[in-house]
Amino acid sequence: MSNNRIPVFPFYPSDFMAGVRGLSAQEVGIYTMLLCLIYEENGPVEYHVRRLSTYCGVREATFEKVTEKLLDIGKIVLADGRISNPRADREIAKRSHGLEIASRAGK
Repeated sequence: MSNNRIPVFPFYPSDFMAGVRGLSAQEVGIYTMLLCLIYEENGPVEYHVRRLSTYCGVREATFEKVTEKLLDIGKIVLADGRISNPRADREIAKRSHGLEIASRAGK
C-alpha cells in the first residue's frame, strides 16, 4: 500500500459509459471496484483471488469468471501477478507528475 494516497481520481462519465457498454451489471461492478483499488493503491494490485473476490463482494468462482472476461476484452491487464488498467496507469502517472511540479513550485 502506498502512503501517498490521493482521495480523488479523474472520472469521465462519457468515457466510462462507452467503455462498459455491453457488460453485465456484475461485470461493471467488479470492474469499478478493481479500478478504485488500483487508484487507491496508486498502481497495479496483487492478483489474489480470495482477497479481491471478498473486496468485490462476490464468490471466488464468479470473480475468476468475470476477471477472465475483463482480461480477454482488455479492461484489465495481468502481468507479474498484478492487475492494472492502462487508462488508470496513465492517469496515475499524470497525477504523480502534477504533484512533482506542485512540490517544486511550493519550494
